[in-house]
Amino acid sequence: MRKLFISYCHKQGDWVWNRLAPILRATGDVEVLLDTEHFKAGKRIVGQMDATQDTAEQTLLVLSPDYLKSPYCMHEMKRANQSVPILREACSLPKSFTQFDATLYVNLTQDQTDAPWDLLLSSCQAQLNASPPAWLQARDDLQVYLDQDKSANLVVDNHAEWRPLLQSLQAQGHPIPTINLASGTTASRRGLVQDILACFGVHDTAPPPPEDLVLLARRLRNEPRCRHLIFQDFDMAATRTDYDHNLFACLRDLVTRERKLTLIIQSRTPFTHLFPPNHPISQLILDLIELKGRSCINR
Repeated sequence: MRKLFISYCHKQGDWVWNRLAPILRATGDVEVLLDTEHFKAGKRIVGQMDATQDTAEQTLLVLSPDYLKSPYCMHEMKRANQSVPILREACSLPKSFTQFDATLYVNLTQDQTDAPWDLLLSSCQAQLNASPPAWLQARDDLQVYLDQDKSANLVVDNHAEWRPLLQSLQAQGHPIPTINLASGTTASRRGLVQDILACFGVHDTAPPPPEDLVLLARRLRNEPRCRHLIFQDFDMAATRTDYDHNLFACLRDLVTRERKLTLIIQSRTPFTHLFPPNHPISQLILDLIELKGRSCINR
């Protein structure tokens, strides 16, 4: 896995931490090296900069007026190995980037289109099988729903990198418990309830039905605030014969009537198509967020 060192001024930190680094990591092709994650207190800054940068095959230079004024950033630029310049804010580029046969730079002053992202990823020998702006928008939309304690359905196809998207979503805020319905521990209703309870601090064995749902409902009713939960591979719920109407009615009520639970449901089929209209869980009204894959871009 190729290592990328990102050289940037901290005035562009939010963009680097919340947009650039997540896209690079979502590809699964590169390891991103950031000062905020690798530098330690009590050690000299320049020494740590050099040591971290020297382990990378490439350095990404996030260029801006502030970057070009920073002695630390200029130090990193001068010693960069296989640098990839990224123009984040309009500025007077160094002569090495403007003279004849200059280094090709990536213009991400506007990062809402695919082309500059694709150029960057190609330069890093990485591939995201989704539109990078669409990937970021889906993640940000989910964050808005969570901030408002609203449930939503993330619909993905098999090619889009949705798992890193959920990981990035969790990295932005507080960790969100995740239940994987493709896991063997959730094959039964009782196993599913026990996994949910464990997410909320109850690690005792769930009692047999129907007391498992009684314990779940009482545990969440005692919560002072709405709790968030991610269901992965929720398509499996429609095929589980042990998941009865009582289970779905309990989850529905905790979301809608009790307002103690907010769900992010990831599925490959839209939630509204998974169950009949008269099914208890079908009474949940979830906004749809789609993440589509795309054909590979040639490197």
